[in-house]
Amino acid sequence: FPYSMEIWDTLKMSRQVFSKNKDYISFCETNGYITKHKKPRVRLTAEIIYRFLTNDLDFIESHTALEDVEIETLIFAECMKKASKIEKELFTKT
Repeated sequence: FPYSMEIWDTLKMSRQVFSKNKDYISFCETNGYITKHKKPRVRLTAEIIYRFLTNDLDFIESHTALEDVEIETLIFAECMKKASKIEKELFTKT
């Protein structure tokens, strides 16, 4: 990438935003999306975050390029809505 290009990591963003979101934590606890040994205890995968955002518990990610972009776009938009100004500044730091 050119040196002047900012990189926005949606996985990093979603971990910062959703790991502290009370509704997401409750959703994960209710549906068994909990890790056994790590902190935070909620699982933070694109598929589970997408299930939370769309309220579609049956969703299974097919890992096609188009679907990945659609999922990541929704997650990115929600992170930008929910994140504080400080978190948004951290999103672009590597």
